[in-house]
Amino acid sequence: MTGLRAKRLMGSTEYSTFRAGDFLRRNPGKEPPSYYMDYGDKYARRFTNETFPDLSDKGKAWLLRSRRTLQEKMEGMLQDPANAGLEHRADELRDRAFDQHSDAYLEAGLYDALGDTLNIVTTPDATEWLSGPTWREAGQTIGGLISQGATDVEDAILKRFKKWKGASVPASRRK
Repeated sequence: MTGLRAKRLMGSTEYSTFRAGDFLRRNPGKEPPSYYMDYGDKYARRFTNETFPDLSDKGKAWLLRSRRTLQEKMEGMLQDPANAGLEHRADELRDRAFDQHSDAYLEAGLYDALGDTLNIVTTPDATEWLSGPTWREAGQTIGGLISQGATDVEDAILKRFKKWKGASVPASRRK
């Protein structure tokens, strides 16, 4: 039943809330992995409620596919018998989930949403950019984009970074 309910919620902003609640139901008195609410839920809702309206049509399509792909990867990881007990190792769950982000973004078609890069990278809290995993993820994502489109992606990213140097981030994006 749990897998069926999770499958029905794939792609929605309710998936991580369900995951946290499902953990509590199966483990009364235990704290669910912080990734569910402090990252998965937080950013699914922020990207949906705050970023989505400002994206191009390609960016909007990417966001919807990306949200679903991230959740499918999480569910696949949780349902894999080799990962039994992973939810009880919250740091490992977070790290493994985070390691799937760049693949999910690329599979969801980030290449087609390059024009929305500034909106996408300024959605997370600024403090996220202080951590090594965020930079590792960004590097993997950029590497994947470059391999998908070779120099045109590399040139586009470099041009955007030069433009951002003098640009101010809208107040709604400063978190």
